[in-house]
Amino acid sequence: MTVTGVNIDKIDVLPELQMGYYYGSDPVVTTTLTVESLWLRDWTTRLMPDDVKVALGIETETDGDEGMDEEDNEDDGGHGGRGGG
Repeated sequence: MTVTGVNIDKIDVLPELQMGYYYGSDPVVTTTLTVESLWLRDWTTRLMPDDVKVALGIETETDGDEGMDEEDNEDDGGHGGRGGG
């Protein structure tokens, strides 16, 4: 993650105190951070809902099964249905 923006604002504690919030005797601020992160698709694709995959042009599990019958869809030991050992 990379911080691309920071905004720090001092809090006026008197109105907060009147609403029942006490933060102690030290100064109080609110901080807003804008961050940039890189999410590599390899590991996030399996977590995406199908509608997100469709929007991004990623093949869904059901897309890969089109035109296959049950026999083709069985576990082939990682050979991709091409037989051989």
